[in-house]
Amino acid sequence: MQHKDKLIETYEQQQKEIIENFDRKMEETIAKLRKKRKELVEELAEKQSKFKLRISDVEQKVVKKVESLNADFKTLKWKNLTLVDDLKKLSAGLVKAQALCQNCKLFLTMKLTNKTCEKLTKNMQELQNNNIYCYKVEPKLDSKPSIQSLETTRTFFSYKVIHKSALQRTATFYTDINYQFKEYATLCLLNENTLLATDKKSNSIVIFKITKTTSQCFDTIKVLSKPWAITSIRDNKVAVTFPEEGIIRMITFSEPISVVNSDDIRVRLPCYGTAYSNNNFIVSNEESRTVQILDMSGHIIRTIDKDSMGKPLFTSPLYMAVSPDNTTIYVSDWSSDTVTSMTFDGKVKAIYKDVQLSTPYQLTVDDPGSVYVCEIHSNNVHQLSSDLTKVKILLNTSHGMNQPVSVVHCNNGNKLYVGMRNRNIKVFNLSLK
Repeated sequence: MQHKDKLIETYEQQQKEIIENFDRKMEETIAKLRKKRKELVEELAEKQSKFKLRISDVEQKVVKKVESLNADFKTLKWKNLTLVDDLKKLSAGLVKAQALCQNCKLFLTMKLTNKTCEKLTKNMQELQNNNIYCYKVEPKLDSKPSIQSLETTRTFFSYKVIHKSALQRTATFYTDINYQFKEYATLCLLNENTLLATDKKSNSIVIFKITKTTSQCFDTIKVLSKPWAITSIRDNKVAVTFPEEGIIRMITFSEPISVVNSDDIRVRLPCYGTAYSNNNFIVSNEESRTVQILDMSGHIIRTIDKDSMGKPLFTSPLYMAVSPDNTTIYVSDWSSDTVTSMTFDGKVKAIYKDVQLSTPYQLTVDDPGSVYVCEIHSNNVHQLSSDLTKVKILLNTSHGMNQPVSVVHCNNGNKLYVGMRNRNIKVFNLSLK
């Protein structure tokens, strides 16, 4: 019995020693791990500090580079504005000197004016040659980079050219053109001094003379049926669609403004929107849900009605516009609440749809490629980039938008004309934000 108890006691003692040895080793291991953890935390903290300094340094360098590049654009813009102001002052001086018969002063002012014009021409040429761009900073890594890639990568940011059409514009109210339209109106600039509008219900084309101080109704031209869209072909020549007759009428004006010639092109009923590009007409047909490209004789070159999957592309295409380089057609579809851009062979480039775009009507494109589209129900005008990315809501009810149905941009003077349904036309000055 004693031997049995002794064996059990010995076994229990050895078990206790095993556990104590294990606990001792565990404490030693924990102590080592704690030491290693402390060393690791210190090492990682040092790496994090260096990483923050490195990424801040890289960011600052890129931001400074972008600011420097954008400063070139702002400097040139400021130079041009200063030169324009100088020209205005010199022009006033010329008028005053001429009125007072101060020939000597007139001669000196003319020389100064010539020098200022030369500087302005040089700066404008620099802009036209695309030597000046705007840039933005953007990340260059994946959305979830690993710590290894963060430690080894040397380039975290890059700068990207912002296309001129994506630069935000600011619209400032300029004037109202008061005229009571009977029903709808499509706007078109005959030239920089003459604005045309179709008045559907009164069967007329309204002519507005534009001066530096006022814009007023000059005359109206009566036509036999309801005109719809109007587009400029070249200075003093436009084309007007007549859906009920199925014709496009080319009208040539003289100076002073009066009709000197008109030619009709027979097209498929009912033709609505139209645009002109390189001796071709682009015409929309809401009934057949198509957009057609025609030559100047009315022969169909191409019919566009389906996307690459063979599905209908349009529901109710009404208005079109063409990019400045004549490579892209923009189509507003009032029923599907979309704007579509496509090539002249019918390849879809982009489709714009937005919760704030409801029933888009006429659209227009400026020289840098920005697209402006008005919508009758949301009471606003959208500014889109050339690839139909939303830039901003340019105009809304705070700007007096009340069922806008027509819009046209004047590159000379950078003005935007917006026609309200059965109401007046509002004119805005546009500038870079």
